[in-house]
Amino acid sequence: MAFDARALLRKLDSTGRSVVSHLAGRPGQPVVVDDVADAIGVSAQEVEDGVAWINKLAEALGYRALVVRTESALLMSAGAAAVGRQGLIDAQR
Repeated sequence: MAFDARALLRKLDSTGRSVVSHLAGRPGQPVVVDDVADAIGVSAQEVEDGVAWINKLAEALGYRALVVRTESALLMSAGAAAVGRQGLIDAQR
C-alpha cells in the first residue's frame, strides 16, 4: 500500500489522526472500538465516524481502506500502519 498518505491525513480532523496514530501503534492487532475511544478520549461513535471517513478518503484517492473492520474490532495491517505513521509525520511538516 504505497501512497502519499499526507494527502489523506491532512484531510482528517484530530479524531481521525488520533485513530490512525492509535491503530498504527498496534500493527496487525485487533483493537475494540471502545478501547480506541477510551484511549483517545472520544466516544465510540466518533471513532466509528472517523474510521468511515478515513476509509472513504483513502478509497476516493484510489487506495484501499486504511483501517480494516472486523465484527468486533478495528485493525491496521503492518503495511498500512507504516504508511499511517509516516503520513502523520509528514502531515505535521
